[in-house]
Amino acid sequence: MLPLRALAQHTGLPRPEEFLGAAGNILHALQPEHWADRVLASGRGMVLIDGVDEVSESERPVVRRWLHDLVDLYPGTFFLVTSRPSAVGTHWLAELDFAEFNLLPMTRHNVDRFVHRWHAAVLTSVDEPEERQAVERCRDALSTTLRPGGAGAESASCAVASSTL
Repeated sequence: MLPLRALAQHTGLPRPEEFLGAAGNILHALQPEHWADRVLASGRGMVLIDGVDEVSESERPVVRRWLHDLVDLYPGTFFLVTSRPSAVGTHWLAELDFAEFNLLPMTRHNVDRFVHRWHAAVLTSVDEPEERQAVERCRDALSTTLRPGGAGAESASCAVASSTL
């Protein structure tokens, strides 16, 4: 996932060969030469671009041009772009045949199920007992935080981020 807020403010919008590094993937230096281009040109890639709403209004035309260039260069690639609906106009990328979808709120049951399944997936790659306990503590804290009367979404974001370290 390419976090636009960080990219636009600090490093600029990446070229395809920079996508893995921009997404924070530690294996980016090991990718073969022209690998990203080959994957995207073949239509076997997916590019997740997060946070158009987190880019200043003055920078959004630059982001839009960058997206146009990527779609023109890789027409068979699936692009997913996220934004709060109020940040960009309706059909902001319609000329590129982007479809718009709105996410519906999750029920309490769905939130609990998501939190537990996400942490269960993390636990499949954790062997050390102390690390497993830390993941379980984060899961429990997040579940408590997200319950009615809990601390709310800001704390939840922090808990999710800390459980991935």
